[in-house]
Amino acid sequence: METWKPVSTPGFEHLYEVSDAGLYRRREAERIMHGNRARRGSVSKEGYRRAILSNGAFKKYVDVHRLVALAFIPNPEGKPEVNHIDTNKKNNVVSNLEWATQEENRAHAMRMGLIKASLNPEQVRNIRAEYARGRTTYAKLGARYGVSHVTILNVVNRLNYYGAGQRVGRLGKPKIAPEQAAEIRAAYKRGWGDSKRLAALYFVSVGTLLKVVHQRGTYAPRPEPAQRAA
Repeated sequence: METWKPVSTPGFEHLYEVSDAGLYRRREAERIMHGNRARRGSVSKEGYRRAILSNGAFKKYVDVHRLVALAFIPNPEGKPEVNHIDTNKKNNVVSNLEWATQEENRAHAMRMGLIKASLNPEQVRNIRAEYARGRTTYAKLGARYGVSHVTILNVVNRLNYYGAGQRVGRLGKPKIAPEQAAEIRAAYKRGWGDSKRLAALYFVSVGTLLKVVHQRGTYAPRPEPAQRAA
């Protein structure tokens, strides 16, 4: 059954309501004067459904997906954007919406093939190597590669799109995959960063990093299995 709640737009709460199916209409007292028709909203030039709210004195244009999210989806982390899970900008049912940061929204678009990564794999490797040397900053690398400092932060710290494929262990702590272990040993050998810097770069403790570098414990080379005699 469709559920309706008042909109959260200041000055219009008593005039309009929005449903979990992505529709909006005037509230009951207002519908007597203005009609009972529920609306999906017009389509903006960006492709989103947009509601036109009027209080008699002026009109306000609000994206319908934000009206739905504000009314029905908790946002305890205060994320600023609303993401369409199926990538259809006109599908504003509550189950298709989620709160997201700008970085999360962009990462989702990349995963769904709507936009391409702004850096290729070779550039990503070069950025991590340059940052590990400790002679540059996110802003300087961003200017050099033509991207924002946030993108460089994501590359260096393997976040969002640039963290795809990284294994995650208990308590959300990333484990070091074999290819990452090889990267760490190479960087350490070339003096591209001290233990603390490299540990922070790969989200591990200094102790874990040293195990990787010196190939101890879990990161020790495994002996080749003995072959059975024919």
